[in-house]
Amino acid sequence: MNPRAIVLIFAVLVFLGFRCVSAANFGYNSSPGFQIGSTYQDLQHNARMARQIVVGGGWVHNIWTYLPGPSTANRAVQYYAWQIGGPGVVFNANVDSSIGAGYSAIDFDPTNGEAAVVGYHRVASGGTRFSRDTGIGAGAFSPRYTFPAANCQGIVSGSDATEGLYYWPVIATDVDGSGNGVVHAVSTESPATTSDLMSIVYYRSNSGITGVGATCGIWIDSVDNIAATVVADPNSDNVAIVYLVPADYAFNAGLQQHNQDVVYRESIDLGENWGPVINVSNYTGADIERALSDVNAMYTTDGCLHIAWQAAYFDSANGTVSSQAGRLLHWDDC
Repeated sequence: MNPRAIVLIFAVLVFLGFRCVSAANFGYNSSPGFQIGSTYQDLQHNARMARQIVVGGGWVHNIWTYLPGPSTANRAVQYYAWQIGGPGVVFNANVDSSIGAGYSAIDFDPTNGEAAVVGYHRVASGGTRFSRDTGIGAGAFSPRYTFPAANCQGIVSGSDATEGLYYWPVIATDVDGSGNGVVHAVSTESPATTSDLMSIVYYRSNSGITGVGATCGIWIDSVDNIAATVVADPNSDNVAIVYLVPADYAFNAGLQQHNQDVVYRESIDLGENWGPVINVSNYTGADIERALSDVNAMYTTDGCLHIAWQAAYFDSANGTVSSQAGRLLHWDDC
């Protein structure tokens, strides 16, 4: 494996909250631990890593896109959990075994015993879905809810006449002003034209995570990649959507996807209203790098928004890239 990839994977795991916990705390004492499942589909996400492991309610919850064989016809979403220091284990429960389910993300409901909440997409059901476990470590995800396949503003980002469905979601759970759980989700449009600009849309569940909330999603921006993520501050009503946008439009197709800035929009009222686009990288022609695909974010307990991204080599004057040179960068608003 490329050393840069190893560093990036480690950094992202730490950044996502997989902090330095002894292996013994998870019920085993030495590497490699034990197998929790399998899949023929190695590609779990197209770009940024959504959270696929979370600790909640004294349980370690895992989620992944499950493909039992080389055919994509029976792709599904599976869940595995075990109780820290206890006897409880849930083996490979199906979150959604429907054809075409996948690209999953996980969090937990802070108000429901910290039971797992899973976001994912299923093409045949209209795109972005989510489901909450019926109890902590129960492994029974029902019912399943599908967010509406439209944005409230009716904006079409690309050259297509109509907007596509919204796939590839990332979720973050939160608590509203009434003390009920909510799910924040950001999802990316699947346009009919390859390499066309895509919309990203924000969705929120209803109070209590028993439905989809609004009948449309809030349009956030037009993008050229699948890199948007959403994070919530557990100590305030702040929510941030962090994503990549073209630094300029000087290039075409895949090369343009190497030419990205890191930006975010923030809400201070649980996603009801969204502030302006804030550019945190501000790349210029003098910078021999751009953001590429991998971006992640979190709020720390002091309310600071932190963003980390992969800055890959990019020469905008000559339109050349490198698969080797790159850095991992960090920014925060404090």
